Amino acid sequence: MKKILALLMLTLPLYPQIKTIKLSVTGDIFPSPSLIESGITKEGRNYLPYYEYVTNIIQSSDLAIAWFGGPVAGKNEEFSGYPVYNNPPEFITAAIDAGFDIFFHTNHLLDRGLKGLIRTIEFFKKNNSTYLGTYLDEEESKKIYYFEKNGIKLALLSYLYGANANVKVEKWRINFIDPIKISNDIFQARKEGADFIIVGLHWGNEYERFPSKSQKELAKKIFSYGADMILGSHPHVIQPAEIIDGKFIIYSFGNFLSSQRKRYTDAGVIANFIIEKKDNKTYLKKTSYIPTWVKWKINPNKKYTIRILPISEFNKKYKHKETKLLTKEEYEKMMIAYKDTKAHLTIKDVFEEEE
Repeated sequence: MKKILALLMLTLPLYPQIKTIKLSVTGDIFPSPSLIESGITKEGRNYLPYYEYVTNIIQSSDLAIAWFGGPVAGKNEEFSGYPVYNNPPEFITAAIDAGFDIFFHTNHLLDRGLKGLIRTIEFFKKNNSTYLGTYLDEEESKKIYYFEKNGIKLALLSYLYGANANVKVEKWRINFIDPIKISNDIFQARKEGADFIIVGLHWGNEYERFPSKSQKELAKKIFSYGADMILGSHPHVIQPAEIIDGKFIIYSFGNFLSSQRKRYTDAGVIANFIIEKKDNKTYLKKTSYIPTWVKWKINPNKKYTIRILPISEFNKKYKHKETKLLTKEEYEKMMIAYKDTKAHLTIKDVFEEEE
């Protein structure tokens, strides 16, 4: 009997084991006085309702990433938005509770000096999250951040073009865009067994809807160093996606949650990626996106009802009269954002809106 079973096992086809990770990525989350004030209730500060309609999307992924603007406020410090940010702790924890795991650093990280930066890194750590690209000590700065699940080892790297505040810090404290450092980090990640390397870049010119020549040149360099995917932010508008030498890049995700209301700045996106490992080869299996738009409604108390809306879902709800959240004027603005996003991001049969 044992011989028969052994023969059967030898004759059965051997199927390769396929492993996957689902990754969701959005753009910038930045506070403003109206965003801060509108989350204050009789019970305290609560900003989680802003994410009410997208939390299920974010939490459905194995890993979710966004860019976060500015430090967490210290005790008894006033909160503030642009140009010098100082976030209520609850504004950060709301994003974490909504499902985000990692936050790439931005140009506003030094708005409250070195003490503010250290306080912010520690705050994210205490709340089981990661503020990636800036460090508490030199030893930590030498380590690559890895996310491992289902037998896949992702390396995540974050770099930015510069800091708004002129504050002197140690060279190792912040990852700035430096081709030599990026090349060395990618080499280290691959040497340490990374299956797939993702590079986040806070770069580009504000409000420009297309990447600059220097962005394109840097992207090609980073791919030549061995990165598998590049994700960008900072311009506050969506910039296109592209395939370079068979590898995927979004130059800018635009705003995800902010008070900017002009055309293009009011449009955001959630990009979903399936990374697959088969026969010890890891690759980007599937890409898709969900266009978003931020609803603002002024209330009698001069505070706002603010919600991030997945556009296709609310387009259907509005047409079927299943929501009272949108006025006719708001619906029309939302649909302009939808058309702008689809026209700007879609790569046929490669990167299309999620059904």
